[in-house]
Amino acid sequence: MSSQPVSRRLSAAPTSAPTAKLHESRLGAWTEVGDRCVFNHVTLGDYSYVERDCDLMFTEIGRFTSIASSVRINPSNHPWWRPTLHHFSYRPASSASPAATRASTTGSSTGAPRIVS
Repeated sequence: MSSQPVSRRLSAAPTSAPTAKLHESRLGAWTEVGDRCVFNHVTLGDYSYVERDCDLMFTEIGRFTSIASSVRINPSNHPWWRPTLHHFSYRPASSASPAATRASTTGSSTGAPRIVS
């Protein structure tokens, strides 16, 4: 029977992994930031923790919050100022209707192959 690994003891001072990158961020009391996390203008509330490989930008995380590993919040390549973040607003090729997409690839809105002579 194996025993559970020993956890680090937290303290009122924030704990951040040596591989975490924190830029213009504030960590509350009793907080922990996991390995390879990237914070850019983030506030992490008291008693909260963020697991490994997270990417958080321009956000405020409240108290008593736990965030799983590999979570991204406010990634930088989305047009967050638009009314929607759906890709149809910034990827023109995917904004076409299904019929228009079929017509552009087959030459017919019915999906029939285009005959070229």
